[in-house]
Amino acid sequence: MRSAFTSFTRPMLSAVALGLLATSCTNQAVKAEHRLVDGLELPSEEMLLREKIEINQGFGGEGFGEHFLSYELASNNSLIVTHTFRPEDKVIGTEVFVLDPDVAMKARKQLWRVRPDKLEGIETNVRPSGCLRRWDHDSPDIAVGFAASDAMYGVFDLPRPISCDTPAAKAARRMLHGVLASFPRSKVAETFIKQRAIE
Repeated sequence: MRSAFTSFTRPMLSAVALGLLATSCTNQAVKAEHRLVDGLELPSEEMLLREKIEINQGFGGEGFGEHFLSYELASNNSLIVTHTFRPEDKVIGTEVFVLDPDVAMKARKQLWRVRPDKLEGIETNVRPSGCLRRWDHDSPDIAVGFAASDAMYGVFDLPRPISCDTPAAKAARRMLHGVLASFPRSKVAETFIKQRAIE
């Protein structure tokens, strides 16, 4: 019995393969050359748009992690800014914004540049390309969490310059500061910055 594939000529198969390749390239949420972490391929943009993204600050300093700031960007474009005093698990302030869809999308596309390929729980932790953890308490300057569900979670850690300052780390630092600057002015964030200055 002849295989069904024998009815296709080599040029036809080549054309199909090129078509599939072109489709996969156009569906990429982030081009490979724009990614700032090691990896192979991200899920589709449609899947990524369903995820929640958190940007967290407040890991270092002498008062290690006492004041903690988080920006939570949800799939509905809401942005929740929360300042927590961790020793007492006390929320000092919270603000809720609704971002313009274009602003939210631009922020997501930038943040996807540091998303891990797969979200496999809290142990899924990546750093900028070329950056390794240098010591036990090599805490990040900023951490970005990506969550599709409670179980599907992964984290990107941006090391402090003293720990790692590779080209990818520098680019990630510029990118994250740019994303934060694109968000609405937050009194909660300003309070956090003042508290951190006196720690």
